[in-house]
Amino acid sequence: MINPQYKLIKKIICLIVFSILSGCYDDNPDFVMKRVDYEGHELRIGGYYYCQDKHVSGSNQTHVIFLFRNGLILNPYPDSTHDLIEVEQILVRQYEHLKKYNNRWGLFVINGNRLEYEKYDAEGGTVIRYVGSIENDTTFYLLQSVHHHFGVLSEEKIFHFKKFSPKPDSIKSFIK
Repeated sequence: MINPQYKLIKKIICLIVFSILSGCYDDNPDFVMKRVDYEGHELRIGGYYYCQDKHVSGSNQTHVIFLFRNGLILNPYPDSTHDLIEVEQILVRQYEHLKKYNNRWGLFVINGNRLEYEKYDAEGGTVIRYVGSIENDTTFYLLQSVHHHFGVLSEEKIFHFKKFSPKPDSIKSFIK
């Protein structure tokens, strides 16, 4: 027969180990940044920022970035067009898909005229940090990206603001 004190000691040890492990949990284990509400006015929030360029294959593409007051950023997959009406139609169709997956979402912070954001890579496995410079409340320059595997890469993208509604829901359960 097992000693009742042994059972009690075993339960206490299990509770202690569980408490220790629970306390070590990080809400955003891959992000260096912490989520902070954006209360500034350096960049507009009531729409999206877009950059139009050419893919390495030569085809047109439009990059879109949404900024949210709760400190989240959404960077959906680039669309293969420069027609912003078409881009917006594609975005609205993607909203449900974008809510289900953590890749393309991240956190941003603005210090003076410096924009920094982190987001999951396309596969959702690692985090990429981006650094940009704000020209005014409707324009920013993306200057570099920092990848876990590739190091610092130069970026040369200019993003312009476009008023747009409705924006996707920015309440993400996996980013606290």
